[in-house]
Amino acid sequence: MKYLPLFLAIFFLLTQCADSDFQTNQLPIQTFQIDNSKDTTLQAKDGVTIFIPKGAFDDQNIQIEFKAAVKLEDMVLANLYTMSTFNEPLASHGMFYIAATNENGDEVTLKKEIQVTLPNSGQRDDLKIFQGVSRDGSIRWQDVGDLDNQAVMDSLAIGQQLWDMYCATCHASDLRTDATGPALGNVTLFRYREWLYRYTMNSQKMIAEGDSLALCLWYDWKPVVMTSFDGSHGSYFDLDSVFVPNPVLSKHQVNLIYDFIENESLVQNIGKSEIKYKLKCAIQPAISSILYENDVVWNVSFNVDSNYIDTSYAIDLDYVVDIDASGWYNVILLSIDSRIEEMEFSVQVSKPKLNWTSVSLVFPNFKTNVVSTYTKGNSYYFPAYKNSKIARFPIGEPAIIIVTGYDDERLYFAHRKITYGDNEIEELELQEMTSDEVEEMIRALF
Repeated sequence: MKYLPLFLAIFFLLTQCADSDFQTNQLPIQTFQIDNSKDTTLQAKDGVTIFIPKGAFDDQNIQIEFKAAVKLEDMVLANLYTMSTFNEPLASHGMFYIAATNENGDEVTLKKEIQVTLPNSGQRDDLKIFQGVSRDGSIRWQDVGDLDNQAVMDSLAIGQQLWDMYCATCHASDLRTDATGPALGNVTLFRYREWLYRYTMNSQKMIAEGDSLALCLWYDWKPVVMTSFDGSHGSYFDLDSVFVPNPVLSKHQVNLIYDFIENESLVQNIGKSEIKYKLKCAIQPAISSILYENDVVWNVSFNVDSNYIDTSYAIDLDYVVDIDASGWYNVILLSIDSRIEEMEFSVQVSKPKLNWTSVSLVFPNFKTNVVSTYTKGNSYYFPAYKNSKIARFPIGEPAIIIVTGYDDERLYFAHRKITYGDNEIEELELQEMTSDEVEEMIRALF
């Protein structure tokens, strides 16, 4: 599905009244026909699921229209900004639109709540649900309540407690740094849970059994021996000569630890390829007992991006949004960063006399996309206060400026990666491009 020539059409859209889609009619739409007499689960794109209980509507045969922007590039291409009704920058963890009509095309009323589940990008206890409202021909977001994720947070808290008790002594809490043991950020993307459980319970047993990956890790990390958690190592005396039994963890407890690691990797924005994991290695001689004696291992490089695995296990870390009306919804982190400061900031754009120009500022680490709402000449501002030149964004944060212009059926585009706060003024020169070229460039940015 092509998002462009959305940019070509925006000028005309802006001169008309905003429709119910808030100018996002180029976002891919999925339609579903459902029978209101039974429970229905729908699988949408990008890992989104929709659960509709029996009797949710006041009519029988229902058509559901659904579209979602889970990825930041989809938000940017569809001109979906993450700004509150007070122009505050918001961090989006995924947004969607849902509507229901009957056979005659008339909107139907919801009698029961629908559940929409979005892929997890980092569960936190300060996530909120915002609903979209029309503002000056685009979408703004207003707070409608907290995300109901208390059960998930309680489970993650237990996982963190177990991590602190049994893992933090040897593994770095930033999940990026090797310590006594290896960094564990995103480890659940590259190891099956059953393998992780067995290795955590008794790594030496797996080595003795000839597990090739366990042997490779032993070669890298010996003579450090990972603590076993199956009780096989009995007890020991600590530095104060206190008799301490070795811990025994259940499979459920081990998986709670890895749930915490998986979620914390998302919260800390650890890139999927940031930490290199061995997925397999070539071993010669082939007999593991000979390898064990001679310490012969050949390491082979692999493209980790093509080797992600299905790691779902214990708890559902995804966001569940309960809705009782059609419209736009957004999972929001309200405060994007503690480094937010007030600063005069503008983007100066060449070709100031175009029919239409839009300037947006994107913070990829937060999935924040804000648009300039105050213009003076060829200078575009992101005012924290009405008609001011003062912006409020995190100093030192990587950002991307995206400029799109339209004039006489010609499309212009420019972008620049910056560190916000380095300069008060950024100057960009627009270049004429095709719609396909613009879409390709935007997708490449993320």
